[in-house]
Amino acid sequence: MPKMSVNTLAKLLVCFLIPLGVLMMPIDAIPIDDLTLIQHRLLAIFLLAALLWVLEPVPVF
Repeated sequence: MPKMSVNTLAKLLVCFLIPLGVLMMPIDAIPIDDLTLIQHRLLAIFLLAALLWVLEPVPVF
């Protein structure tokens, strides 16, 4: 198994900890009116996908 650099590990942690933080937040703390539980989870999944895309901690190839 190849060793990961500190930079890649930091990017992975950011990509997973921010959506996890959104999931831990109460629904009332998010400033979107009438947010359902499904929409709350979908927001966290979308945030995870966007962060993985932008930060690219996992190479595409």
